Amino acid sequence: MQYFILDDVLPETEAINVIEYFKTAPWEYGNKPDDTCPPFWKSKIKNTPLWDIFANKIRTLWDQVYISSIFANGQTKGLDSTPHLDKSGKAELSVLLGDTVENINDYSEYTFIYPVIMDKKWVPAWGGETIYLDKDDHTGTVFIPKYNRAIAIDGSILHYGKGPSHVYFSMRINVICRLLMKENVFNNINN
Repeated sequence: MQYFILDDVLPETEAINVIEYFKTAPWEYGNKPDDTCPPFWKSKIKNTPLWDIFANKIRTLWDQVYISSIFANGQTKGLDSTPHLDKSGKAELSVLLGDTVENINDYSEYTFIYPVIMDKKWVPAWGGETIYLDKDDHTGTVFIPKYNRAIAIDGSILHYGKGPSHVYFSMRINVICRLLMKENVFNNINN
């Protein structure tokens, strides 16, 4: 399995808390997943109430998972990402995991993406899709943002986010959780 679609992923009170948090969240401009991508907005989640919401949810979905980071990407009109991989260096992963695993090569990186729908609806004309490319890079799967839906993808496959269209006047926000686990663990999601 290369991806999962998770509807009604958070309890309603937590989904509303996420929306409320982003009404006043601090943002920094200049985030780039790699050197080929133009910069866009980033909001740190560490040491905020959102960290626990997403970390706890991820730990209910997978039994043996390591969370390397949780943050939010923000894109405004014209700030499209470019196709990229979510991949950390083995040295970076070794620091993250320490002596907790025998063979780091047994682990893969996955990405949990939660679109924050501020108005509890998303009109397809607003854009903001997440594109998950197939191996040939010319076909793929398009995920249109939907309230309280997340997708979990294999981060080693090219993917990218489109900014909102010219008819949407706010920010497209995704909470991104970077995960490390074995492939058989990812495929045996507790859902």
